[in-house]
Amino acid sequence: MNSIKHTSLIAILIVAAFLISGCATFKNYGKIRPQPKAQMTIETLQDEWEDYVVSYSGMSDGDPGAVMFDRKDDDRFLVGDWWTTVKDERTLSRLIGIMETWSTPRPKLFKILGPDDHLYGYLYSLQYTAVFKVIDPKRMYAFRIEAPPTYRLLGRDAAP
Repeated sequence: MNSIKHTSLIAILIVAAFLISGCATFKNYGKIRPQPKAQMTIETLQDEWEDYVVSYSGMSDGDPGAVMFDRKDDDRFLVGDWWTTVKDERTLSRLIGIMETWSTPRPKLFKILGPDDHLYGYLYSLQYTAVFKVIDPKRMYAFRIEAPPTYRLLGRDAAP
């Protein structure tokens, strides 16, 4: 009976150590959190798009997986190799329109937070997960976000 208690205690300590070490490894990653509509909406971001560095990720501008809004009024930056800068309001409206028309589930607006909960910007995405890794104290790397496979199956010709 004593060996069962001893074995259980060791197992609990191993699991606790694993959980603690796992949490420690995420300290260099950002996170996304759902954005309450009372604080910010995609319509507001569209209206104020010039206050942000706006970019999208996906296979092409015909099937975007996400649109990212990086705040210009701070000294922190969102960067990524697979993101394309949006240069005009017409392109932004088209990207958002495609995402809203041909997506299930519906796209959702998230705030992008650093590990210290500092607001970096916003993410309008068809995917409800995203990875942001801290490069240095002022920059976070945004990994690629593609449109969900069911969305891509509709085909680019079907997009408005």
